[in-house]
Amino acid sequence: MRITVNEAADMLERSPEFIRIALQQKALPIGIAIRMHESTRYTYFINPPDLAKYMHISLKELEKRKERLHKFEGRSAQLDM
Repeated sequence: MRITVNEAADMLERSPEFIRIALQQKALPIGIAIRMHESTRYTYFINPPDLAKYMHISLKELEKRKERLHKFEGRSAQLDM
């Protein structure tokens, strides 16, 4: 399972920018931010087991919450039409 910064932000009720900065500063133990040599851009990795542990839920529950996020997004997009 892959968790994006936006998904983690939704689950933790924080902004994606908060998640990115916290990962860069190593202040959030759910993944890593990597800056490649001579680059100003970061790549982010959210580790699902670490996110589940941080949220005090099981990995299976994390998967369910991710699925619910996408179901909600789908309904929201249909309402916009």
